[in-house]
Amino acid sequence: MTRSTRTDDQLKGDVTASAKLARQITSDPMSTPADRNLANLLHESINNNLDELDRRK
Repeated sequence: MTRSTRTDDQLKGDVTASAKLARQITSDPMSTPADRNLANLLHESINNNLDELDRRK
């Protein structure tokens, strides 16, 4: 696996933005299955970014 070219601050910003959007989607009672799928993909992205930050420590 290759190291991401993004900075730590960029990864942290991505995690924050993705978490906020995923939270909005999952709390929306009108969200569609496609919306919930997007929220799941965002959670996967968050986990990948957190793993990358852990590897850099």
